[in-house]
Amino acid sequence: MGMIDKFRGMARRNGWHEDDSYFQERHGAAGNAADYDSARPAYEYGYGAGSDPAYRGRSFDDAERDLRAGWDADADRSYGDWDSVRGYVGDAYDRAQERVITRSEEELAIGKRTREAGEVAVHKTVETEHVRERVPFRREEVTIERHPVEGDRRADAGDIGEDEIRIPVREEEVVAEKRAVPKEEIVVRKHAVQDTETVEADLRKERVDVDDKTRHDRDRRDREDRRP
Repeated sequence: MGMIDKFRGMARRNGWHEDDSYFQERHGAAGNAADYDSARPAYEYGYGAGSDPAYRGRSFDDAERDLRAGWDADADRSYGDWDSVRGYVGDAYDRAQERVITRSEEELAIGKRTREAGEVAVHKTVETEHVRERVPFRREEVTIERHPVEGDRRADAGDIGEDEIRIPVREEEVVAEKRAVPKEEIVVRKHAVQDTETVEADLRKERVDVDDKTRHDRDRRDREDRRP
């Protein structure tokens, strides 16, 4: 596999599809003579080289000798000679050298939903209570009185025989009846009450540490060490 096929394949595996539209817009804005479809292989070539770990940290000027050597005669015939595509390759190479690290952290998203919290049931039951009341009532009684017959009435002879007097005797009868009498109304209403609840969670967040091992960083540390 030649370098062109290698780097073009590497470009597609390392995010080329995300930057394709970027290069297309940039290519059109620059007013290049070649259309973008013809220039795309050169962009892919530079993008794949820039994402290759072997070229990590190397500038395009430093890597150009290798990349120019990889742009073989077949590429010259198919896509144009090196001088005509150099700008495309370098632009894509520098773009691929850029690496963006996204730092994220979790946030607590609190929402509310309605759920069943139970129910309130109001039951009516029947209890039996024994009651006792004293109720006055009237009744008739018969009193028997005996009086001797005196004076002229003794001369009136009465017939001897059986006789009977019937006197009706009445009394009030206590009648107990039971009837349902409304005593109380129980009204059940539902209303909303505002309350609070504490929500706790462990949230993760990313931290980015920069380990600068360039010459400039070493010079800075040397200056700090020499301070009195």
